[in-house]
Amino acid sequence: MTPTLMTPTLMTRTGTGRRAGRGASGRERSSPRCGLRDWGTLRWVVLIEVANLLVDVFTGFLALYLVDVVHMTPAVAALAIAIRLGAGLAGDAALIVMLERAGDLAVLRATAVAAALLYPGFLLVPGMVPKLVILAALSAATAPWYPLLQARLYGSLPGRSSVAVTLSSAAGLAGGLGPLAVGLIAQGFGLSWALTGLVVVPLVVLLVPRVGVTGAGASSTARSEK
Repeated sequence: MTPTLMTPTLMTRTGTGRRAGRGASGRERSSPRCGLRDWGTLRWVVLIEVANLLVDVFTGFLALYLVDVVHMTPAVAALAIAIRLGAGLAGDAALIVMLERAGDLAVLRATAVAAALLYPGFLLVPGMVPKLVILAALSAATAPWYPLLQARLYGSLPGRSSVAVTLSSAAGLAGGLGPLAVGLIAQGFGLSWALTGLVVVPLVVLLVPRVGVTGAGASSTARSEK
């Protein structure tokens, strides 16, 4: 995913940068290992890479899918890429408006539900125009994922932005296995089946933020959704 300047603004809007860590020395708290032991931080690192499967990784295979599987012309495939990029920019712009009306996790859940419905529809619907229309809606829905998840990651490590950068960089290296896995599945079973496997991504984005949130964490999560 492409880094965005919206992340600091999102941290201010959502209040995720206000919680200070307790019970660890300064040196321990500044260590990436401390972040890896904290599920509240680790889940955002994992979600960023999982969500990327339906953002950058999907974009990388989109033209090939449209030409080889759907049998569209290269010109139409190029148009689809342009539509995807344009709709993604529109989704980024709409995110600011949405955050004025709802909390960041509420927006994340809503876009995940939308993607869970739109992505299978994109794969199943016949015809060029319906596919392009659904692709535009899907691209707008998934566009806010990176800034929202990145803001949550930085907010889970207040005063430790260097740890967040280190974890993001390490996860990015591991995330490079995503395109490789999709490519290997496509080679063995076909690109259509490989992209079908990505239907689980919106479900992970929808469910994982709630996993393991109890007590004070649950209260904080509830406040951030208002």
